[in-house]
Amino acid sequence: MAFAYYSRQDINFEKWDACICRSDYPLAYALSWYLDIVTEKKWDALVWGDYEKVFPIPWNQKFVFYRQVHQPFFCQQLGLFSQTPPEQQDLIAAIVFLQKKFKRINLHLHENSSPLPVIKGIEIIPRTNCILPLDRSYEQIFKNYSRRLRRNLLKAERFDIRPLSPITPVRLSNFGEELLSEKITVLGPHHLQTMKNIMEIAISKGMGQIVTVGNLNGICAATFFLFFQNRIINLFGATTELGRESGAMHFLLDSVIRQNAGSSMVFDFEGSSIPSIAAFFKNFGAEEKTYYLLRKNSRFF
Repeated sequence: MAFAYYSRQDINFEKWDACICRSDYPLAYALSWYLDIVTEKKWDALVWGDYEKVFPIPWNQKFVFYRQVHQPFFCQQLGLFSQTPPEQQDLIAAIVFLQKKFKRINLHLHENSSPLPVIKGIEIIPRTNCILPLDRSYEQIFKNYSRRLRRNLLKAERFDIRPLSPITPVRLSNFGEELLSEKITVLGPHHLQTMKNIMEIAISKGMGQIVTVGNLNGICAATFFLFFQNRIINLFGATTELGRESGAMHFLLDSVIRQNAGSSMVFDFEGSSIPSIAAFFKNFGAEEKTYYLLRKNSRFF
């Protein structure tokens, strides 16, 4: 079955979202409303048949008449989403099409994209994500917690860290700006506004939750979780200096894991290829999964 190239304005969003929901690897990142937010409505797509398979193409424009495929912030994995078992020839056709149409490509393909073909002029670079299946009791999950994590949970208890009333998306984005601006310089006001928009829409759709923890001294950590199908995505969070000292984020993540243990849910830590962050997630007994960076770099002209 051949695909058709659709501009965003020509896409049937109801059929698109139905395909994502029924796909072999459903991810919230590929829903039409989510793509609209993270790309500022700058995305097109490949569509097979009557939306049996779809492939979102986020893009940005460096110069007039020059578009490049660009992976948006807060959107870890995209790729081919199919209501029927995906075929490698469809993925090859999509990659070859992108290679011919765009001079530059920087796109993350989800873990179900493997095995990936070797295509001349295209780099395929493995990236690491960490997940924790929650289909066991909390006691069984806890057995795989590292000693370091257990010590931090005891520390949180000593600091009297407890759940607090959830803060608003505006406050969490401001909280993040205050605490993350010096540590994560790639996150600017524009990105934090995007995150605020994601949080507000997701919460209004019953797909998002902000979890806040602290003690009598105030908020120590807060995180936004995105819920879709059987996946809980650890999308955005921030910790104060006291939070780091008290193990507040350890407590926060553990509380969400505890609440959902024994279910069909998967806790998605959303990272990381950064060794220190990956090590933090592995303290929870997280499993490493590989997704892929698809890259093509050509001269502008």
